[in-house]
Amino acid sequence: MNKARLMPILIVIAVGIVLGGLILTLDKPSTEGAGYAGSDSNEKSQELGPDTGPRNGRLFTSNGFSVELTIFEKGVPPQFRIYL
Repeated sequence: MNKARLMPILIVIAVGIVLGGLILTLDKPSTEGAGYAGSDSNEKSQELGPDTGPRNGRLFTSNGFSVELTIFEKGVPPQFRIYL
């Protein structure tokens, strides 16, 4: 193989290794505070967000009127259900 062809290939490989190393060593963004309700932050999300209704959906209450929103998506396209 010719040196003129080998040099660009080696440069691309070196740049890929450096960028791959940077991607793997950079800090990953935190999911806390972004509305994620993991097992560790379950109490925080309940204090900040709406309550859970009888069908395990989000429960919104205002002036004695309640609306519960659920999302069903196991094996089918997502289906939003609203219960008054």
